[in-house]
Amino acid sequence: MENKIVFLILFVLITTSSYSQTKEDRYIKLSQFESEEYLANPVKTGNAYLIHHQDKGKVRSLEIKKYKNGQKDGEWLAFLRTIGAFDLVNVTNYKNGLKHGYFFNTDNHVYSEEGYYKKGEKHGAWIKKNYEDVETIETTTYKKGKKHGVYSLIQVINEKSVVLKKEYYKHDKLIKETVNSTLPKL
Repeated sequence: MENKIVFLILFVLITTSSYSQTKEDRYIKLSQFESEEYLANPVKTGNAYLIHHQDKGKVRSLEIKKYKNGQKDGEWLAFLRTIGAFDLVNVTNYKNGLKHGYFFNTDNHVYSEEGYYKKGEKHGAWIKKNYEDVETIETTTYKKGKKHGVYSLIQVINEKSVVLKKEYYKHDKLIKETVNSTLPKL
C-alpha cells in the first residue's frame, strides 16, 4: 500500500510535468546523496523530489522542491509516512528565494502552525495549535513581520473555548493585555 501511494504521488508529478513546455518545469529525482550536491549548486533551476528511506528500504518521507535562477521558488511540499499512509507535514511557498504565500507545518500529532508570509516576513493571521495535554490555540496577527493587532491564547476545556489571554500590539509593541483569572474546573 505504501509503495502504491508513493507511486501515485510521483505518477501525478511526472505525468503533469511531461506536458510542460520547458526543461525547468520537469521534476528530477534526487537520492539523499545527490541532493547535497544539487542543493549546493548556486545556479540550480527546476523541480526536484527527494525520497528518504529508513531501515529495510522503506520510504520514510518525500520532499518536493522548486528552484528558479538559483533561488527557492514556488510551492515546496513535504510528506511523512505515518501509520499506513503519507501525510502532508509542510507547505512553504517561495518567491525570489523568500518565503511568500501560504505556510503550514505540523508534526501530525500534537502541533500545527499556519499563516502567510509576505516578502519573507509573517503577515496577517497566524494560528498555532497544540494538543499535548489540553488543546491550546494561539492566534497572532502580523504586519511586515511584527506583531500588529490581536494576539489571543485559547484553551478548550470540557469542550468549551476559554480565552486565557488577549493582547493588543502595534508595530510589535504591547499596547494592552487582558488575562482571564476565572477558569472553569477540569
